[in-house]
Amino acid sequence: MQYYHIKQREFNGLVADICRKIMRSDWKPDYIVGIGRGGALPAVMISEYFNVPYHSVGVSLHKSSNTEHNCWIPCDAFGEESPRKNILVVDDINETGETLNWVVEDWQSSCIPDSPEWEYIWNENIKFAVVVDNTASKFNRHVDYWGIEIDLPKGEYEINFPHGQWWKS
Repeated sequence: MQYYHIKQREFNGLVADICRKIMRSDWKPDYIVGIGRGGALPAVMISEYFNVPYHSVGVSLHKSSNTEHNCWIPCDAFGEESPRKNILVVDDINETGETLNWVVEDWQSSCIPDSPEWEYIWNENIKFAVVVDNTASKFNRHVDYWGIEIDLPKGEYEINFPHGQWWKS
């Protein structure tokens, strides 16, 4: 097993890289959605950088009681009741793709599920950012912005983020 320890300074730099990539893309989020727990810190940092609101979604695929279904978020992207919003979904890592796939499936099924407009929305209004993107993940879409890319099958590595055990630093 390979271990990769991300120090706080590196973490901050990776989040700054994500912000630079967003700036270069000419796409600006109307708000940021952090996937709890790991996505909260980078999402708040990106929210502060762009001076846009932050919201959170709790996703726990192994404990269904901690998973939130925030139906209003995809409806904002779809523009059901107001102009379409640009939403940036942030997590610390896209490891297997399960979490991000859950978000896509949950959001699409909660707001006009059979509309062909979803393909446009997923490419134009909703973007995904992660600090660490494992290109070997099974995410059905693509990560738009990342700090660092890795290509390792599950179980061959462990990423340790500075906020994971900050009290031991």
